[in-house]
Order: sequence, then structure tokens, then C-alpha cells
Amino acid sequence: MAVNLFPAVVILSVTGSVGHILLKLLAAVSGNHLSQSWRYHGIVAVSLLFVLPVYKLWEFIPVPYSVSPPVISFGGGVEPAFLPGSPAGVDMLTPQPLPTAGIDWGTVLERAAVLWLWVAVSLVLWNVWRLLRCRRLIEQAGNKVNSRLQQIAEEEARLAGIGGEIRLLASPLAQSPMLVGFFRPTILLPLEHLPDSDARFILAHELTHFRRKDLWKKLLFLMVRCAHWFNPIVYLLNRDFSRWLETSCDEQVVSSLDRDQRKEYGRLLIDYAPASRYAGPKLYVLFASCRYKLKRRISIMLNSDKKSRSLLGLVLAVALVVGCLATTALAASVDNDNGTDDFALSFRVEQNDIIKAYKCEDTGMVTVVDTSDAEQVTEYTSTLALSTAVRMDLVSDASDAKTISWEAPSGAKAAATKACSMEAGEKINVTVAISPASSDVQVGIVDSNGAFRYVLAASGSVNHDFSIAARGVYYVCVVNGSSNDVSVVGFVNC
Repeated sequence: MAVNLFPAVVILSVTGSVGHILLKLLAAVSGNHLSQSWRYHGIVAVSLLFVLPVYKLWEFIPVPYSVSPPVISFGGGVEPAFLPGSPAGVDMLTPQPLPTAGIDWGTVLERAAVLWLWVAVSLVLWNVWRLLRCRRLIEQAGNKVNSRLQQIAEEEARLAGIGGEIRLLASPLAQSPMLVGFFRPTILLPLEHLPDSDARFILAHELTHFRRKDLWKKLLFLMVRCAHWFNPIVYLLNRDFSRWLETSCDEQVVSSLDRDQRKEYGRLLIDYAPASRYAGPKLYVLFASCRYKLKRRISIMLNSDKKSRSLLGLVLAVALVVGCLATTALAASVDNDNGTDDFALSFRVEQNDIIKAYKCEDTGMVTVVDTSDAEQVTEYTSTLALSTAVRMDLVSDASDAKTISWEAPSGAKAAATKACSMEAGEKINVTVAISPASSDVQVGIVDSNGAFRYVLAASGSVNHDFSIAARGVYYVCVVNGSSNDVSVVGFVNC
């Protein structure tokens, strides 16, 4: 599962990273002319690129032309042709890539996928444990506030369009007013008694977070960080989201306030700023940021312009969408290139011709057999002592054919461990592919007395019927006369 999922996660990570970089560039170009609300909604949209395979949508776009599948050709006088369907006797196969020397990228990918999954699951479990632990501590330490604060909370909830009861708790764990709870808003206050003016600003801020479902969005970003922990861009994404989350909320709260009221709001941010970062899980929203972040936040809040920037935001949104679509198109093409290409084997079949296609499961090599009348292949004879040959296995498949998948070193004589018991007049068919194709290889059968009948591999393949003259046992044998190692893959029918 991890091996199949990890490449998709990497593509999602690249797509989302490009989207975030584009958003940062557009925000930098716009300067102070782009509202914090546009930045906030833009970064939430970019976060979806990390979890939704948008590039898969390109598969549903109709293509005005089609590309014919490649044809695997072979000798024997049979011409390959594109046919609308699969003719009788032809198996439609999907070849797999041949094994390559050097780095085993399949093993590297498998280990990377296992490491990614192990760390991702560990991060999820760790954050769930911290959330449950924090929730239990808050429930134990929370005290209900006075009725006046509860009344102000209900009034602010009605103004914000929020129905239902708003729960207020005073807790020593809250260094600053904070909102917790996904379904039922719970606002933690550091004090049981607050001035009415302070309480209205604080509650308006936290209820704005609840109305926008910011805690759910923080959960989304937490999951993105767990799944894409290997991507440094994700940590920059979370930092920008946390900043624009608060500045956009401030912008919305002070949108109808005058200059003096905004200064009062800024004073509250300073008064209730926590002295240090909170060590608990990040599924909460604070009224005030840490003190080292306040200067930028207050400056943005005081200089927030009430003028509409919808047109500029729309233009930048279109630019961001176009850039992300281009990125997803590239990701889609990479994803298709990384997949296994489908090849259709199609042939023109004449009367009395039989064409079979075989696939070796060990190596993925495809062998095409033309059993039509072909030019007679010359047989040679020599002697070969079975005791001097390397013995290799034959694997029987469901059709009683025996599969060959041998690696023969230079100068080696390789014989099958299993013999074919034959009667006079029967035939042993040997169909193999030799790699490299230019190798000097003899393929044949040897009896128990050492009589070796063989043919020479032509153009890297052999398809020959050895007629049996006398009853006995016969072994398939390969002699590698070239200076390099060879791979022999194919089938034996006896």
C-alpha cells in the first residue's frame, strides 16, 4: 500500500508547493493592495492541492485525436497489423520493464515509502494523543465565568449569526483567550472577570474564528503537515497560514471601527499576548499572538483599508488558478509517464497460422511465438557431459508449459534440472528470447548419454521443434559461447 501511495503523495507535494510559491509571489507583487482576507482564502485553497489529486481531472478531458498503440513485431513471415479487436489465439498483454543493472530503484522506492508511512502515522498518533490530553486538562481546570460575560457572549454570537449556547470557561492553562472545540464553541479566558469593552472585542474575535470554521482548517493544515512532513515548503505554508489566519480575522473585526477603536483593539492584543509559545496541540486559535509577532499584526490592523479590493483579488486569483492548472497538467503527464505503458499485440493471421504470446512473471519479458510454416532451422550435434553443466530450474505453469528464466555466465553450460520423458515421434518445442540479442548462444536438448542437439540463436531468439527419434529422457540445455553474461527467458513444451 505504501509503495502505491507514496508516489502520489510526492506529486501532490510538488503541486501544492508550486501553488504556494505562486501565491507568495502574487502577494509580494500586490504589496499592501491585497486584503488579508484574500491571502487567507488563497492559502486555504492552496492547501487543498496537497490533499486532492486535482491532476487526475486531466484524464477526463477529451482528446481530439488518439494515438495507436505500439506493435511488437516478430519474424516468420507474419505481418503485424492494427486490428479493431483481438484475433483468436492472441493474448493481450502488458509488458513490464526489464531488470536493470546498478541501483535497484524499486527497493529504494519501497524503503522510502515505508519510512514516509511510518513517520506520517507516528505524527498523527502523537498529535491525537496531545489533543486528548489537552482536552482532559482543560475540562478539569475550567471554571464557569460570571453571568455578565455569558450575556455578552450571547449578544456577540447573535451579531455574528451564530446560534446555540456559547460556553465560556476560565482556565489557568489559557495564557491568552482562545477558542477550542470543533462542533460546540468553547472560549477559554485567563480571568473570570473582564471589562465589558475588553470582553466584546475578545469574543467578537474568537466567534469570527468559529463562524469561519477556522479550527477545521487548522486540522486540515495539521494533516497536510503530517502527510508531507518531508517537504520544507509545508512548514512555510503552515507559518503563513497562522499569520494570515489572525490578520484576516483582525481585519474583519475592525472593518467598522474608527482609528481610536482600532488602537484600543491593538492595546488588548498587547495586554493579552502570551509570554511564550503554547506547548499543546495546535488545534486552537488565540486572541493574541506571541509578543514577537505583534508588531506586524498591529501594523496591518491599524492600516487596514476599507476600500474594496475585489477586482485586484479576482485578477490575482485567476493568475493563481492558471498557474496551478499548469502545474497539475505537468503532474498529470509525469504520473502517466511513471505508470506502465499498455502495449497491444495485434497481428494479421492467415489460415492455419497460430500465434501465441507468453509473459514471464519473473522478468516481465514478453515472448511472441509464430507457429506457422517457417524456414527450416539447421540443427547441429555435439557431445555434452551433464555433470559439467550448471543445473537450473524449470517452472511449470497452468498450461503445462515449463518456464525458463536463466542467467548464464560467459562460457557456461546450463541444463535443466527436470527432464522431459519422451516417446519416439514426439517433439520438444523450445521458445526462448536471448538478451543481449547479439550473443553467441546454442539452445537445444541433451539426452542421458550426452548427445547434444542444438540450434544457434538468431537475432536473440529461438523457436524450434526438436523431433524425438528414440524413447528416453531429455534435458533442455543452453551453452553461452559469448564473452558476456546472457539472460534466457522463454518456454519449453514437451
